[in-house]
Amino acid sequence: MTYRVLFCLFILGLGIIGCLTKTAEKAVEVETAPEAPAKPPTIAELHLSLEKEVYSADEPIPLQMTFKAGKFDLLVPAASVGGEGAFGGLIITDATGKEVARTSPISWATHMKNLLHDGKAVDCIHGMEVESGAETVTALEDLRTHYNLAPGDYTLQVFMDLKVYRESLPDQSLLVVQLQKELLAIQQSKHRNEAKQQAISHVKAEIAAAQREQADEYDKIYLPLDSLRGSADLESDTVTLRIE
Repeated sequence: MTYRVLFCLFILGLGIIGCLTKTAEKAVEVETAPEAPAKPPTIAELHLSLEKEVYSADEPIPLQMTFKAGKFDLLVPAASVGGEGAFGGLIITDATGKEVARTSPISWATHMKNLLHDGKAVDCIHGMEVESGAETVTALEDLRTHYNLAPGDYTLQVFMDLKVYRESLPDQSLLVVQLQKELLAIQQSKHRNEAKQQAISHVKAEIAAAQREQADEYDKIYLPLDSLRGSADLESDTVTLRIE
């Protein structure tokens, strides 16, 4: 009898040990489960805001948008972030979900310029630098300028195809461009003498002086079109509007 009791206890002990071993194995499996892949860093965020949610039938409706850069400094076209150009992808839908057509286009100027860089003419677009985490605020003065909005409820959202560039060039006056062409012609000449070096130094000094004098007037930057890094599809949050 005693032998049977001991044998049963031995079998029971083996069963308990087996259960504990399986539990430990499951715990190890949970602990070593692969981590979820990290989300790619946010390029930028768009946030819309209205001064209030309800407007009267004949009241101007200003719309404001905040562009916030993400983890990296950005070189982007100025027209995409500042002024009315930032609202080029604005979509307004009514209470039924139907998109409201524009009565006049949201237009903006895209300033292009041909600059010299390393002796070569480069096609550029007017740009701006937005530092990581920095915010740029722009506004559309009155939605009624571009939309016929009858009394009712509306939803507003902005979509943006943001172009991002790798390089920027400082703005150049016509004088600086002419001096750079003169410098290039001297550097490419076959003469190898002291007079050539003196001429190069003289023209470089003229360029530096012109840039200093015109620093306030030519303080823009331009982005070479061939330095396009890529583009990012952005969409803002949605805001609601009621017109009574």
